[in-house]
Amino acid sequence: MKLTYLLLALLFLVGCNNEELTENPNIEGHIHGMDEREFFIMVDDLLTEEERQSFVSPKEIEAYRITFDEEVPFYDENGNEVTWQESYPSLSANVWVKGDFQSEITKLEKDDPYANLPVYKAGKVEIRSFHDITFEEVISRYTSDKEGSYCVYVFMEDDVTSKEGNVIQADIHEIANLTAHASYIKCLGFTTFSNDSAIDYQEILTINHPTEFFVFDHKGIVFQSGEINELEQYLRQFEWYKGREDKE
Repeated sequence: MKLTYLLLALLFLVGCNNEELTENPNIEGHIHGMDEREFFIMVDDLLTEEERQSFVSPKEIEAYRITFDEEVPFYDENGNEVTWQESYPSLSANVWVKGDFQSEITKLEKDDPYANLPVYKAGKVEIRSFHDITFEEVISRYTSDKEGSYCVYVFMEDDVTSKEGNVIQADIHEIANLTAHASYIKCLGFTTFSNDSAIDYQEILTINHPTEFFVFDHKGIVFQSGEINELEQYLRQFEWYKGREDKE
């Protein structure tokens, strides 16, 4: 009888340690902080692109606190098993959790924003490097939030001198004229890149100049050039646009 109980106990323990995971990951998001036994993963900050550009703090997010033990396997995007130390920093992760999972939105607390995040135990983690980011994922970061509005971005090599960069920024602010065009140009930003950049903007966006000017609408790239004058010419096609030489 004792042997029977022992066998049943062993079967129960084996069953608990081999919980079946779903075919597809339960959570897909960006890793925010990782240590030897847990990490936070952000799925959605529920902000518009305009709010992100204005540095608006989210009030609600979809994010989770993920715990894991030394038995949990971590894999890279090629299916190779790696350690959790090799997994961080990474752009994003797919997480399979043990047990049931239910997506939910969490209201952030001022004193401790992550205090109320749902906690799940990982069964498997697949990480993706910055270099594995797709064209569509990059584009989604820069598009405007609604039809009829635009975002202007400048991509500059990091070896562009401070003096040159300051001149370009001043010219772009003058051309974009956010005060006059607030209803149409929803965001204006600058991104530097190099051969060692975590995200290979040169390849993904086919950047061919030390400084490249972009205009994005709600779907994607509508203008790209290495000439700032061509940017202003493009914007002049819109009836609402007031250029540097136009009188207010």
